[in-house]
Amino acid sequence: DAFADPTRQLVVDIGCGMGISLLGLATTSSSDDSPPSPELPIKWQNCNFIGADLSRLAIGYANGISSRWGLSDRVHFCVSSAQELVDSLASYPGPISLAMIQFPTPFRFSAATNLQDDDSSGNSQLPADANSGFMVTKDLLKSLSEVLHERSGRLLLQSNCEDVAVFMKNMACIELGAYKCIETSEGVESLDNS
Repeated sequence: DAFADPTRQLVVDIGCGMGISLLGLATTSSSDDSPPSPELPIKWQNCNFIGADLSRLAIGYANGISSRWGLSDRVHFCVSSAQELVDSLASYPGPISLAMIQFPTPFRFSAATNLQDDDSSGNSQLPADANSGFMVTKDLLKSLSEVLHERSGRLLLQSNCEDVAVFMKNMACIELGAYKCIETSEGVESLDNS
């Protein structure tokens, strides 16, 4: 009900933070004669966008920018867990073309996390082991596969931690088998700038 035209393609950002990715995509324009990329056949100017995060502060910022930039009729942000957002997408009347999960450490935020715990070492927001608190789960990926558009739906999993990226890719494409991996034409070949 929040979108001016709910039949447009929907782009979803799970764990959107301050909405930088969606705000950037929503303001991207391209000429009508330029074909979309084969990896992401989406014309951003024809899309609605929704992002969710557990940080009220970040969501308030994102909604403020969306409003200030005149995007409120097609860009929305909400405070929601990943699974709650995905469950709510089943009622979206248009095609859901892209879901993104992209952040440095895709772990669930817990309000009970004590950042001042003197007994902890390292990042106290990270879970104790691989199965407690990992935000990207088989259930989440399965739910996403059920709401993404059958022919053109894409899932973008991204992390700056290679082991996390490989873990998510294997879970989605091998263990769950709900997704097909798409090799990009512009992969990172070297981090050496010389």
